Amino acid sequence: MQQFQKAERLYAAHKERLAGGRPTTAGTMRGSMTMGLNDRDEMNQYIPGFNESSPRTQSEKMSDYLMQLFREKSIMPARIFAMADSHRSNSVKFSLILEAMIKTISGLSRDFVDQIPAAFGMSSSDVLTRQDFDLMFDVKA
Repeated sequence: MQQFQKAERLYAAHKERLAGGRPTTAGTMRGSMTMGLNDRDEMNQYIPGFNESSPRTQSEKMSDYLMQLFREKSIMPARIFAMADSHRSNSVKFSLILEAMIKTISGLSRDFVDQIPAAFGMSSSDVLTRQDFDLMFDVKA
């Protein structure tokens, strides 16, 4: 049953693209992102070529994708970290950063956000320092 629903959803997205509908880019993902992900294969829907990429390339693609979202929403990545670091300890759990992302970027589904740590080779319970976060999202560039 689940595969049938996935097939219907993918077919509907295909028909929409053929009709000149929204392409699957970060700027136009609002409508489709709230559906959620059934499995890791659907990451290709949001980030083309994600699943076929090496782990290093996956992290780069995820970083680029999130930076594009931040730019479109006029959000500085440092603001995301500051929201998560309420105690000003300069290190926070990745899960707090993900929660801050959900609060600031409307339309992100929980399923998509749950895939972010794996793309960086981490878990949501890992602790990130400010320097790690800056390197992850290339804040200085």
